Amino acid sequence: TPTAERPLGVTLRVVSERGSEVVRVQPGSIAESAGLQAGDVVVALGRTPAPAPDAITTAFAALTQGSVMFLSVERGGQPRLVALQR
Repeated sequence: TPTAERPLGVTLRVVSERGSEVVRVQPGSIAESAGLQAGDVVVALGRTPAPAPDAITTAFAALTQGSVMFLSVERGGQPRLVALQR
């Protein structure tokens, strides 16, 4: 049997005209490994600005094993780039 895929493991909510805020990060998840934290705001998904939560989870689900997805995140007013690897 194949090993279970690690979940993205992030709960997101819409932030009007900005993107998606990280509400919760599941311990042991890909989101935690990538360094996402509650309170981070995802302001871009690749080149797409202000992504909705479902756009982020759908894009991640569509990645093939080993592929990477980049999120532009604001934390405390500071921009950072987060790479999520499937």
